[in-house]
Amino acid sequence: SQDNFMSAVFELSDNEVLFEREKSRFLASLASLDRAIPLPRRTQNRSDTEIAPTDRFVNQADTDPSLPANRAWSARILERVPGSRLGISAVTDSVISTEDALNRVITAAATAGAEWGARSAEERTAILHRAGDSLSAHRAELLEVMASEAGKTIDQGDPEVSEAIDFAHYYAELARTLETVDGATFIPSRLTVVTPPWNFPVAIPAGSTLAALAAGSAVILKPAALSARCGAVLAEALWEGGVPREVLQLVQLSERDLGTQLISHPEVDRVILTGGYETAELFRSFRPDLPLLAETSGKNAIIVTPSADLDLAVKDVVSSAFGHAGQKCSAASLVILVGSVAHSARFANQLRDAVASLKVGYPTDPATQMGPLIEPANGKLLGALTTLGEGEAWMLAPKKLDSDGQLWSPGVRTGVRRGSAFHQTEYFGPVLGVMTAPTLDEAIAMQNETDFGLTAGIHSLDPAELGLWPDSVQAGNLYVNRGITGAIVQRQPFGGWKKSSDGTGT
Repeated sequence: SQDNFMSAVFELSDNEVLFEREKSRFLASLASLDRAIPLPRRTQNRSDTEIAPTDRFVNQADTDPSLPANRAWSARILERVPGSRLGISAVTDSVISTEDALNRVITAAATAGAEWGARSAEERTAILHRAGDSLSAHRAELLEVMASEAGKTIDQGDPEVSEAIDFAHYYAELARTLETVDGATFIPSRLTVVTPPWNFPVAIPAGSTLAALAAGSAVILKPAALSARCGAVLAEALWEGGVPREVLQLVQLSERDLGTQLISHPEVDRVILTGGYETAELFRSFRPDLPLLAETSGKNAIIVTPSADLDLAVKDVVSSAFGHAGQKCSAASLVILVGSVAHSARFANQLRDAVASLKVGYPTDPATQMGPLIEPANGKLLGALTTLGEGEAWMLAPKKLDSDGQLWSPGVRTGVRRGSAFHQTEYFGPVLGVMTAPTLDEAIAMQNETDFGLTAGIHSLDPAELGLWPDSVQAGNLYVNRGITGAIVQRQPFGGWKKSSDGTGT
């Protein structure tokens, strides 16, 4: 094409006409630099406090960090984090110290639950949509308290807020369906106790709480002690959105025995737990007939076969293993290298470089890619960060980067043996184990040889391998050629097999 400078490149030195043509084009291009740069078509601005009312379910867009207004908004959040006191007052007000006080809360919530369940589904739908709008309006506060209390970086916390908002609108719409089953009358539970974990201190309690509210049940929300402020700010946003305070009760218990009393109380109709399998078993011991819905532990692995895009595999392994410092029940704790990948210098170098290049720090630094542990490493996690098993070696040894043991560089250990402690144990921290298998069948067997079955992944471009794997792996959430953490509301359910779940529907 004559419009392309390449049409003249071989004759410029001899053809004055072509030279002048290209000279004119070049000078014209320089003149165009003075024109205003077109504004992006994306118009999201988190600083805009006007939240349009929502009456349907549409997945929320996460915050776009490429937009200057959003970066400024995020910077203001991070400036508030060091001195943040969000949620402290609500947590203080929610502390229960005696059996009598707890009994009064339970009785009041059960009474309110009967009234809440008697409301029409349309009433509950309208309230939950308003609650979702309130969560949208409080996105900044939720990110602030997650960074302040739980050490969550903005990039990890923002999708969590989106998920909480999605839960509100999704369950609001599902509430309508409870009155549309021909020949059946829905009878809701009066009272549900929600006991969420600290690692997803907004999305998980929001999902459990909003599901119960949509189904006509009152809720006693007992956030994890390590993220009590996050749970309090969440509850405040839901109250502001119109959820009655007597229907959603926030509690913190000063004594362990009060927890036993709460879970085993006869007026509690259902318990929703996200936490360790041992906690689910403990709850069962309190009350053997307890209607318990529990999503529990995971020991998750990604298989990488010789047909994989190795660069993409490394990217997804690293993000799955070290997002939120590996403190996710869905995190990749193991990578299983099949056949020639086990001896691939390219894969090993890429993995080492990718992990070593992660910027470790506190969430107040916007450049931080891996934040701190929720509390100083101890017990089995400290052992995983400092001690190798038989036949293992450090590709990258974790290093303690602060005085109290909350900030660690990520670690990668090679030579993890089949059936070893690292193969079988959930550690919940920033350490990845590398295993090898001669064949895909062997790799799948290793992936399945744990007590858990929450998430699992494979990286392969071979259609035959991708046809075999989903029918053979024992996990509730399967990921192909992508990371293994994260679930989008409505697009996929989330739950596990074996000791990764307890109760119908989990």
